[in-house]
Amino acid sequence: MIVKTILDNGIRVLIEDIPTFQSVAIGVWVNCGARVESEASNGISHFLEHMLFKGTTSLSAYDIASQIEATGGSINAFTGKECTSYYLRIPSYHFVTGLKVLADMLKNPAFLQVEIENEKGVVLSEISQLEDTPDEYIHDVFEEGFWKSHPLRLPVLGNREAVQSFSRESLWDFFDSRYRASDIVISIAGGINQREALAVVTELFGDVPRGSSQQTTPLDNAAFVPAPLRVLRTKNTQQVNMVLGVLTFGANDPHRYALSLLNTVLGGAMSSHLFQEVRERRGLAYAIGSFISSYSDTGLLGIYAGTSSEKLQEVVVCCLGECRRISAESFSEKVMTDAKEMLKGGFLLAMEGVEARMTRMAKNELIFGTQIDIEEVLAGIEAVRAEEVLALAQTIFDTNQFSLAVLGDVRKSAFAKMASLLD
Repeated sequence: MIVKTILDNGIRVLIEDIPTFQSVAIGVWVNCGARVESEASNGISHFLEHMLFKGTTSLSAYDIASQIEATGGSINAFTGKECTSYYLRIPSYHFVTGLKVLADMLKNPAFLQVEIENEKGVVLSEISQLEDTPDEYIHDVFEEGFWKSHPLRLPVLGNREAVQSFSRESLWDFFDSRYRASDIVISIAGGINQREALAVVTELFGDVPRGSSQQTTPLDNAAFVPAPLRVLRTKNTQQVNMVLGVLTFGANDPHRYALSLLNTVLGGAMSSHLFQEVRERRGLAYAIGSFISSYSDTGLLGIYAGTSSEKLQEVVVCCLGECRRISAESFSEKVMTDAKEMLKGGFLLAMEGVEARMTRMAKNELIFGTQIDIEEVLAGIEAVRAEEVLALAQTIFDTNQFSLAVLGDVRKSAFAKMASLLD
């Protein structure tokens, strides 16, 4: 059973005791990411995540790592467009040790000037590494154009000019304004006594400053028109990478289960339309598939492919063709049953791990403000009708609403010809 408690200062605490587990996953989630940044501060959420590992007023960077690793545990973090998460997994009997380390990191960062300057070099290398990984970088290229002037366009890692400008003062200002109690969710799952765990959390996090900094720019899907995005980023690569995408809706939309089923059938598995047609039947690409990017108030359904410049146009035509085909007639009973079982099975298998359960609790709280029971998720998937998926496909797969980004060695004239297919 999951127990939710709100501390006096506003921190939300979620604890799930799983007696059969010998480990525990702890996550401190902050409602803060690239979406709250400006062009001038782009990347500061991610940079701050790095700096919290560089030492506190009482622990060095080595101390943070060694105290967790000495227990057999592991510690990590990530930054996204809408949140930052600091998390660890540790044997249950070392729970207090792990939580103390996280509390010290979140409450007492040192922000030493020498470490700030060193970390600038690290993050700039990370940006360069991403740019040298075209199958990942293409997604930043696409979203930068797709979301236009909205803050969702900003890359999580930031831009070089902004990263180089970060100072101890700017980090402190951002930390003080964004890491407030009402913007923090602490999620704990595993072999842990809930009452005892809550007492330790209260002791260690009860003095985090009150308040909330939830200042984000909402996106009105009804008014937002992403097309026509036609972006070519020329790069001397052996393979051409592309993303086709369409606007969808937020993560808490009632049609989210239908969208997941549509994505599964389109390109979310090896048995999907795109994998079978583009790779298996035609041999046009090694990497092909579809994905969903969901945010609190909006989202997109995308198709990614990695292919040769000679085959790129055929891949685009084929992808558009499969979208039209899916929009033309309802899925058969077998297709619907198989897709539902795939979604439900994948969801249940993921719930076998403590980190997945911890993550799911935190995301439910951040997105829905409450916990969605496993049974409710399974029932929601099962309740989707083929007609609902068809109506959704017909709504979002309007060909001239597709946006296209291409990264690779492609001539402008060839790209213009491909782009015209979307008009």
